[in-house]
Amino acid sequence: MVTARLVPSRPGTGTAEHEAVVADVLWAHCTPADRVEHITVRTSVDSFCVVFFQLADSVESAESTAHSICLTAIGNSTFLHGWSLHRIRPTATDK
Repeated sequence: MVTARLVPSRPGTGTAEHEAVVADVLWAHCTPADRVEHITVRTSVDSFCVVFFQLADSVESAESTAHSICLTAIGNSTFLHGWSLHRIRPTATDK
C-alpha cells in the first residue's frame, strides 16, 4: 500500500463530497498492468489522502505506479486540472 497526497487547485474542491469523484478519476487512469486492487480517498486539511492497494513486487514499484497514475489523472482530467501531487509514501501497516 502507498499513500498519495493530492492538493486541489481550486478552493472548495477539497470536500468529502468529492472523494468518490477523485477515486473514479484515478480508477479511470489505471490499467490492468498497474495491478491496483483498491483505491481509498479521504479528505484531509486542504488535500486528499489517497491510498492505493496494489499487487506490487516492491515498495518502489508500488510508489512508481501510484505516482504515474496520479500524474496521468492530473494531466488528463478536467476535474483534477491544476491539482498537484505533494507526496507518495509507503503506508504503515501493523504486522
